[in-house]
Amino acid sequence: MRMSISMQVLLFLSIALFAAEAAEARQIQPDEFVDCEVRTVLVKVAIGKSHSVVNHRCISYSDDEEDDGMVYDLPEWLLAKYADRFEAESTSHIRIHGSRIQRNNSSRTTNHVRGSRSSPFSSLQVVDDTLIVASEENTVVEFNNVPFHQGPDNNKRRQLSSVVPSTTGTSSVLFVRITTKHASVSLSAATMSDRAFGSHEGTLKSTYADCSFGKLNLQPATSTTRSGAIVNGVVELSLPDMVIEGVSIRSLENSFSTALVNKIGSISHFHHVAYCVPSGSRYSATVPNWLAYGYLEDQKSFFNDEQCGFLSNLVHEIGHNLGLGHSGDKTLEYGDGSGMMGFGNRQVNGPIMCFNAPKNWQLGWYSDKSSAVSVATNAWNGRLYGYPDYQTAPGNVLIQVGDIFLQYNRITTINKGTKEMKDQIAIARSPNTNRNAKSVALAGIDTTSSIFTINDFSNKQALVIEVCDMVKVAHGLTYFDISIRLSNQVSRCGQPASPATPRTRVPTSPPTRHPISYPTKRPTPSPTMRPTASVPIKMPSSSPSGVPTMTPSTTPTANPTTSSPTSHPSSQLICDDNNRAQFVVNETSGYSNGCLWLAARPEWQEQLCVETHAAYTLCEETCGSCTDNCEDTEGGTFEHRGVNRPCSWLSLRSNVQQEVCVPGHMAMEVCQETCNVCDIVPDLLPDVEEDSDPLP
Repeated sequence: MRMSISMQVLLFLSIALFAAEAAEARQIQPDEFVDCEVRTVLVKVAIGKSHSVVNHRCISYSDDEEDDGMVYDLPEWLLAKYADRFEAESTSHIRIHGSRIQRNNSSRTTNHVRGSRSSPFSSLQVVDDTLIVASEENTVVEFNNVPFHQGPDNNKRRQLSSVVPSTTGTSSVLFVRITTKHASVSLSAATMSDRAFGSHEGTLKSTYADCSFGKLNLQPATSTTRSGAIVNGVVELSLPDMVIEGVSIRSLENSFSTALVNKIGSISHFHHVAYCVPSGSRYSATVPNWLAYGYLEDQKSFFNDEQCGFLSNLVHEIGHNLGLGHSGDKTLEYGDGSGMMGFGNRQVNGPIMCFNAPKNWQLGWYSDKSSAVSVATNAWNGRLYGYPDYQTAPGNVLIQVGDIFLQYNRITTINKGTKEMKDQIAIARSPNTNRNAKSVALAGIDTTSSIFTINDFSNKQALVIEVCDMVKVAHGLTYFDISIRLSNQVSRCGQPASPATPRTRVPTSPPTRHPISYPTKRPTPSPTMRPTASVPIKMPSSSPSGVPTMTPSTTPTANPTTSSPTSHPSSQLICDDNNRAQFVVNETSGYSNGCLWLAARPEWQEQLCVETHAAYTLCEETCGSCTDNCEDTEGGTFEHRGVNRPCSWLSLRSNVQQEVCVPGHMAMEVCQETCNVCDIVPDLLPDVEEDSDPLP
């Protein structure tokens, strides 16, 4: 027999209630409704392997400003049905109407539901702090921009606290060390304070101060109404009658906050309140283990015992309060090890690192050195400095193009503990930089692995990100020259920098993250473009191996060795690669590149240096389709910034060529081919004056 949806739900509900004898059901009558505010909470739990849970808590309104009312978990079907709305809105206010459901006397599925044996029962019940909506068909859910009881004309919702966590300015942080009937937090109050606010490296306070370059300062909370209760940002909260062993942490939240208010007075003025809970509680009836969780754009976070002493946990959860979502990769939600919103560890004062590019963009700390780039009509190129060098960098430390974000993940100072994409351009994707926006790490590229292609960028067009060069400049600064283009556009490597659109506003506030373990190995930094089976061949020489003799041999050969003349590269005055043009490497993917790329990859020359391919005419020198008498000196070097460099090094760095391929520089003599000396008409070369009065 097929059951209706409502009967199936009721059967599940009945079995669950029958099994849980301690569960109590509270009926919500048909003419009643539940008004509540839906808030998002990110929870780090551990079941076998670590993973996270995203919950939408329905918190009923209370007349008491210090009491948030009952906390309900919403049913799965309701969350699924309105998922887009919950995700898009910072806070949702909903009204769920109850409806009467007649019991089917032929079914015994309702006989175990407490309070419903003798009368029809409501579709709304509360069981173990979970709001049970038994029938989707008979339930009406309304959304509103403000709480329903405030009326349509009131556009100011009641704030859960008088302050909202901010990404800039000075914010107060209160740690609550809880002791219950049978347990207390393993860390002392003094240890907790030191790990959060100590004067040494690797604290919660120093991490946010360093990563924001002083724009966000977290300060220990102080007593305002009852002196002596808060010491160095920590308050001791003793609950001698409370037993938490085996109890859901979610059901304890209101008890903790109520007891805290009774002890120290109002907590609404604190920006962050971190509850450190003794071990022993469960996350929920079905999930036994939990580590920590934080509410998005809210003051509250909760830590399971020693978890409130690990730096990555603290930074991560406060990040959620600021609005930050998780940093993952293509496989794992926490898989981006380059920043604090990915996986963490059990280090006390480390790792020393900040956030990935989308999160840094959202936080807005580097907005004056961040640029939004468009490649809709033309390719773009420019310099990208390491974000740890924000204060001294003369240019961009963050680049956004569409939903792609780039930063130079330089290992130094505030980022010396980063785990992945070290000293590379870290490329990540995020659909937006709003609250709880998740990001996905795509690749790390540098001069060794210099090109990364995103095939599904926009309108089925691929986005190509290319490292043209890495340059070290004065005062320890380093930057990458990069080119960003669509696959049908020509690379701008070696060209003057493109204009970029600077950011004009500071993005929305950040999130907290909570790491648990290290991620699995990251995906390879970029797709391999080389053929899987061909043996590299030697690079063709740029000129014939020898000069033919001009006198005939003493004894002519009887017959020609071949029936027709062999092909030979043409001899001409100028034989050069066209380094400004590109050719298609892979017809299927549309991947393109240029002669500098081909010259460094002899294994590709066998396939592309054929007369039917564009590379044969564009890369005449590399493909050996012509010769000239202008060559780089074999084994020759020139000095560049205190280091002797060969011509092969110079040939791959067009920006350095502009610097050294000038009259009077040794590179012009040693690297004539690379500097195109033979292509310049001698009469147009400027005169170089000789010293008319040489020293003895």
